[in-house]
Amino acid sequence: MIKFNLYLAFLGVQAFPDNQIATALLETLKHSQALEEKVKEREKETSCVDHGKPVELYCNEESCQQVLCAICMTREKHKGHSVWKLKDNVDYRRNHVTALKRDFQKITDAWKNQREKVLTDVFKELDKKETTALTLIRCH
Repeated sequence: MIKFNLYLAFLGVQAFPDNQIATALLETLKHSQALEEKVKEREKETSCVDHGKPVELYCNEESCQQVLCAICMTREKHKGHSVWKLKDNVDYRRNHVTALKRDFQKITDAWKNQREKVLTDVFKELDKKETTALTLIRCH
C-alpha cells in the first residue's frame, strides 16, 4: 500500500482517505439511527408508567434518554437535565440522521470520484509506459 501511495503521489494524485474516517462516520450514523429507533419506540408510549400522565417530554441527558410526563420532569432524578418536548426531540433526531446520511453519501461519492481519477491516471501512465516499451522494442 505504501508503494501504491508513493506511486500516486508521483502522479500528483492524493492517496485514498484513511479508512478510520469512514469507520467513525459509520459508527456515528449507526449510533444516531439506534437513538432514533429508541425515540420511535418511546414515542409510542402515551402515558407515564409511574404517574399515568401523558408523556410529552424527553430527557435528553446522555445517562437518561427517556420519555417523561410533567411530574417526572420535576423530580430530583431529572433536575438540571436537558428536557425537550418529545416531538422536538424526534424531529431533531430525524434531521440529524438525515444530515449524517447526506454527509456520508457526499464522502462516499467523493471517494468514488477519487478512485476513478486514480485509476484513469494509473491507466494513462501504464499506456505511456507500454508505448515507450514498444517503441524501444521496435528500435532494437
